[in-house]
Amino acid sequence: MPVSAYFFVFTWGWDRHPTLPPGSTTVEISLVADGAGTILRLRHSGFPSEADRRQHADGWKIYLGNLSQRWSGQLEPPANLTRGGSRQ
Repeated sequence: MPVSAYFFVFTWGWDRHPTLPPGSTTVEISLVADGAGTILRLRHSGFPSEADRRQHADGWKIYLGNLSQRWSGQLEPPANLTRGGSRQ
């Protein structure tokens, strides 16, 4: 599904996390048309340690892999999502 270019930026963090409080890191997502498809680029920055960066990189790999499989029809949506995408 091709889209024209879009760019999103938001801050990220966790309540009650000792090193990553809310708003402590920045997530940048861009969507760029590429022929008949779309390239999603993600950059997550501002981590206080290499261990925090690696942990989040591993998490993003899982979630982006799931998103890719879902878009390609290889992965069914979670049962707790309605057709509109909102959580029940």
